[in-house]
Amino acid sequence: MFSIKLILHLFSNQTLMQIRLNKLADIFTGQTFRTKVDNNPDGEVWVIQMKDLNKNYTGISGQPNTITYDDVSRNQLLRKGDILLLAKGNNNVAFKYDSDQPAVAVSLFFVIRVKSSKIIPDYLIWFINNHNTQNYLATMREGASVSSIKKSIFEELCIEIPEIRKQELIANVYRLSICEEELMRKLIEEKQQFIQNALAKQL
Repeated sequence: MFSIKLILHLFSNQTLMQIRLNKLADIFTGQTFRTKVDNNPDGEVWVIQMKDLNKNYTGISGQPNTITYDDVSRNQLLRKGDILLLAKGNNNVAFKYDSDQPAVAVSLFFVIRVKSSKIIPDYLIWFINNHNTQNYLATMREGASVSSIKKSIFEELCIEIPEIRKQELIANVYRLSICEEELMRKLIEEKQQFIQNALAKQL
């Protein structure tokens, strides 16, 4: 496993800027749909829902449902490089939308669009997903049956910012660690399937 802690230790003597998230990025809620989003075979726009995320909530898995442009608020269309964060539930994980496919996210998500040259999106994703930030977000959740994070609270999140070169290094190692976790998960699943098939042949 690649050690994020090791990289942070290398930078431990550096004084970091601290800037609130709303100074670094525009944040808005995904599109609200009044009814269930059914797949339209003639649709051109993906609708990203929780069901479309992989098991680690770190990206899109499979094929989201599509709708037509007539069913979309144009100002809700995602841009390549936007960050999506699950604002509801207990897995408030961020990931980058990195496709050229036209898409919107449902209102379960916050869309985070970096507007400052002081920070790169991949570093911001790591910062949101690291244990300290996740623990903080957990204390900010509200709601009895389905917990959620208020946009006004999330906007005030204080981001620690090293220089760009170090942001890139942290982001690259984090990205490799996510790839490693995904490969290990697939390996475990394939091994379990192999064992099950082998045992079944003994019956």
